[in-house]
Amino acid sequence: YMFLIGGAGNGSKDLGLRKNQLCPGCKSRLGMQLIRTNGYIHLFFVPVFRYGVQYFLVCPACGRAYEISREDGRRLEHQPDFALPPDRLIPSGNRVPSQTRFCPACGSETAPGDRFCRQCGRPL
Repeated sequence: YMFLIGGAGNGSKDLGLRKNQLCPGCKSRLGMQLIRTNGYIHLFFVPVFRYGVQYFLVCPACGRAYEISREDGRRLEHQPDFALPPDRLIPSGNRVPSQTRFCPACGSETAPGDRFCRQCGRPL
């Protein structure tokens, strides 16, 4: 007999601050945090396939979140000094942008009232 342990899950990763990216909402010069989210399939708890990759820029000053295209996200991921023009940043879907937050430890999205991250358990 042979058992395969596998499954699917969702993940997110904080790819760091992009200092040259200005927030179109509050015009903060602090830069914006680049976040990548995706689903994944794993075997023996090792991710083997990613799907549904999305990129977001989140302002640490006002908390607004903006979705960006995969191409722009990949470019920002590999060229940290690159900055996107404001018209390429799309306010995030059904979320209230000012209430969208991400865990500083693991990058998972958190709900407005959360005191601890639901993914890693760290205090927010």
